[in-house]
Amino acid sequence: MSEHGGSQSTPSFRRRLVVAPRRRARPLARALAFVLRLGVVALPLGGVAAWVLTSSAFSLHTLEVIGNRRVSSEWVQGELRSDLGQNLVRLDLASLDARLCTHPWIRSVELRKRLPHHLRLQVREHRAAALLELDETLAYLSDEGRLITTYDGGSEDPQPYLVIGYRASAAPEQAPSPSAHETTTVESGRDVPELRRALALVGRLEEATVAWSAGLERIEILGEEEYLLRIHTLPFPVLVRADLTTAKARALDELLPRIVAGFEPLQAIDLRFSRRIVVKGAAQSPREATG
Repeated sequence: MSEHGGSQSTPSFRRRLVVAPRRRARPLARALAFVLRLGVVALPLGGVAAWVLTSSAFSLHTLEVIGNRRVSSEWVQGELRSDLGQNLVRLDLASLDARLCTHPWIRSVELRKRLPHHLRLQVREHRAAALLELDETLAYLSDEGRLITTYDGGSEDPQPYLVIGYRASAAPEQAPSPSAHETTTVESGRDVPELRRALALVGRLEEATVAWSAGLERIEILGEEEYLLRIHTLPFPVLVRADLTTAKARALDELLPRIVAGFEPLQAIDLRFSRRIVVKGAAQSPREATG
């Protein structure tokens, strides 16, 4: 003890931590080890992949065609005959799709591989909404306003089609002739919108459920979004614009019995005016009907 009564501290001894130097792996040796480990796994997998891509165990043997009505299964099978026996895993579906869509009635095809030997084809066909009259030729017109192919007499058609034609003054200068082997679209800048607007007009009349348009059988394109409608239940045509409203169509439905009784004989009824229904008699000046 010290003379001041304090305790004498005992010095502590610390161990020095000695760390052995770590050996650094050489980059080349490290890379070689990685390649060797990878090879142990990849070689068997690569062998399996090569076998799958070349083996006849996965060759295409059967085709299943569904959803087709106008496109015959025999045509589809004939187009893909050269692909039978090919390796199904390696088969290029995009190439098959492009080849099949050359048929005028095929809108799209969904292809699904079913290993080991089966290919399923879901065909979606164009829906014919009307016939387009070009010169003396009739062509199927799709609901998208696209020419499909030449009218074949309607052997597959359940009912007569609406016919859309042009007045001589409104006919396109270079109307394309639809081919029996490829889908043709109307190239003129005016014609495709006109056809689509005509089909949209038909759709609005159907939605309005007006009695006078139930017998619509022909639309003549007059130009400037104007049309002449020929209806087999009416002895006179009805003139309309592309923007015909449901209210205007229904107004004619209500007034038609009185118009027919009071304006006989009739030459035409004109609905192209925004707030008027104009009645044209055979030997009279046009009169307005209101309701």
